[in-house]
Amino acid sequence: MNNPPGIGGTRVDWIGRIGDSIGALGRVLEALGRWFARLIGWGAPARQAPARVGASGRAQRKARGTVMVNPPAGELTDLQGGLWRVVLWDVSESGICVAIRGRQPQLQRGAAMSLRLHDPVTTITGRFRMELMWTKVEGQDLYLGLKLRKGSAPIRSSFLHRYLPRGNS
Repeated sequence: MNNPPGIGGTRVDWIGRIGDSIGALGRVLEALGRWFARLIGWGAPARQAPARVGASGRAQRKARGTVMVNPPAGELTDLQGGLWRVVLWDVSESGICVAIRGRQPQLQRGAAMSLRLHDPVTTITGRFRMELMWTKVEGQDLYLGLKLRKGSAPIRSSFLHRYLPRGNS
C-alpha cells in the first residue's frame, strides 16, 4: 500500500507519526482543559475565610470550603413545620451555609432546624440537626448560616467531608 502524497517513509513510520500527532493533540487539549477549569474556578483550592472576632475575643470563622459545581441540595425544616428547598453554599467543620432561591421566609436566629442534603453523585443523604445563626439577603436569594447542634452527626463523617477545605479532610 502506498503512503499518502507528501509523506515519505514506510507505512510503520506513517502510522507512528499519526500516533505522535494524536498524542500531542491530547496533551494540548488536556492542558487547555486544566487552564479553562482554573479560569472558571473548577478544582480551585478551598478558600480561607477571614476570621472575625466575636464578643468573646475569639475568632468566629474557621477554614471553609466552597461548593462550586452541582452542589448538594435538599430540604430545611423548622419546628413549626416550615419546609424550604435549599442548595449547599458553604461548609466547615462546625456549620453549613445554604441558599434558598426566591422565597425569603422570616426565621428567628437561634431557631432549631433540621437539614437533609442529597449527594448529587451518589444516593447518599446526610441529615443534620442545626441552629440558625444568621441570615443574609442578596437579590432574590436568602443565605442561612447554620451551626451543628449537639448530638448531630459530624460533617466529617458525612458525604460532605469532600467539600471541606484541603488539609482538614
